[in-house]
Amino acid sequence: MITRQPRAWPGFLLAGLLSLLCPSVPAFAQASDFGGPLYTSPGQVEVAQRVLRYENLLRSGRYTPGRMDYATVNAVRTFQRKHSILDSGRLDQETMAQLMSHVSAMQVAQARSARASERAAGEALASLRTMPETDSQIPLMTGLGALLLGGGLLLLRRKRS
Repeated sequence: MITRQPRAWPGFLLAGLLSLLCPSVPAFAQASDFGGPLYTSPGQVEVAQRVLRYENLLRSGRYTPGRMDYATVNAVRTFQRKHSILDSGRLDQETMAQLMSHVSAMQVAQARSARASERAAGEALASLRTMPETDSQIPLMTGLGALLLGGGLLLLRRKRS
């Protein structure tokens, strides 16, 4: 009677390749994500510009409403330096959180000076309801799927032998 001895080297080879893939999965998932989503919609940029104008960091007539032009980027950098945030000039999560903390103070000051604050608050809230642009999770899911598939194949092979 001839007995077959199971060959383990293909399983070890697959496990080795998957172990090389595992450390790189988080790098693929974060390849284009630098600290969270960027806020780039015109409504979000306008809310940021209103706060920057209120903080006297942005002058009226020197910027284009709703666009991240040169004057707006410089004002955002100044705001970031003032609040000990990395001065990238982009509206990232941390910068928008700091800007939004100033919105309520700005609205209270505007309410005292003019009755038009209700309309401005409604516009600010309407623009805040939009979701930020986010990066895809496809690389992370692909890596995890490959890892699960490889583990499943190894278990299937062990069960058969």
